Amino acid sequence: MLDRQVIDIKRKKTVRVNDLCFSETWQILGVDNSTLGLVRRLAPTWLLGVKSKQAPTNLIPWARSELIEAPQPEDDEQATAPPVARIQSGHLAELRPADIAEIVHQLTPEQGARLIEGLDDETAADAMQEVDTGRQRHIMENIEAERAADILQAMEPDEAADLLAQLPDERAAELLALMTPKESEDVQELLGYEEDTAGGLMTTEYLALNQDSSAAQALDALRAKIQADEMRAAYIYCVEDETQEEYRLLGVVSVWRLLITPPAQALREIMLTDLITVRPDTDPPSVAQIMAKYNLLAVPVVSEDGLIEGIVTVDDVLDVLLPPDKRRKPTRMY
Repeated sequence: MLDRQVIDIKRKKTVRVNDLCFSETWQILGVDNSTLGLVRRLAPTWLLGVKSKQAPTNLIPWARSELIEAPQPEDDEQATAPPVARIQSGHLAELRPADIAEIVHQLTPEQGARLIEGLDDETAADAMQEVDTGRQRHIMENIEAERAADILQAMEPDEAADLLAQLPDERAAELLALMTPKESEDVQELLGYEEDTAGGLMTTEYLALNQDSSAAQALDALRAKIQADEMRAAYIYCVEDETQEEYRLLGVVSVWRLLITPPAQALREIMLTDLITVRPDTDPPSVAQIMAKYNLLAVPVVSEDGLIEGIVTVDDVLDVLLPPDKRRKPTRMY
């Protein structure tokens, strides 16, 4: 453990192990990353005097520390043993995705890839969506293909499409082939749009329901959608027939309006029909201006024929509004 890096879960950063603190039964109590800890370990006891026996004042509890990677095997027999998968999800899964991404940027590219690879699918996907593009690309190119495909499937379709667009064609095709047909189809559809357009920004994760559905039915469908896809929905989009592959957008109902609507009331009676939409080729700054003007959390992307192709959400628009040096690029410390 000495001289290795561990993650301080409380402070959300990586630290170097300069010394260890043990209980009377030789159980590790915590990690000392102070300068004194290093000096105490390396300098002779007679030189330090009383300081050699001083307990660390800023001990990082072992229970709140996380190894960055498993120890390397010491011999050929151990090297052939199967790796332990996703050992890191316990503590790291408690952190916000942006905090995990910040830690990834404090590590070497190889360590960052191993850390992401060790997380469960959902946590890894959420964290990947906060990592900058260059590091995302390195991770996807340097972890096992099936593992990379699992993470891509758990990501939002638009985020997965943006990531795949940065990869070499051969690697992107390999990962798409390993994804489920539905997820792969959604992502490939988004890859067909130009990057600097509403189509390039949009996601296909939204909830469309028949306009004749009741408020109670809409809430049930919303719960099911959130549980199945972990979708954060602000609006429900009303269409004529939700069973069709393509939807003609008729109206929109906010989740807040839905919550105060009598359960038996139909969506067509409360939906807004004066729709604010954008075309697939609308440029991102214009999308941002429209959403800001009308205080929208999402705006539907509609074709010339009135068919809804996806929605642009406010979090994706924020990337457009932020200066280039502030877009999803945590401070690098390696």
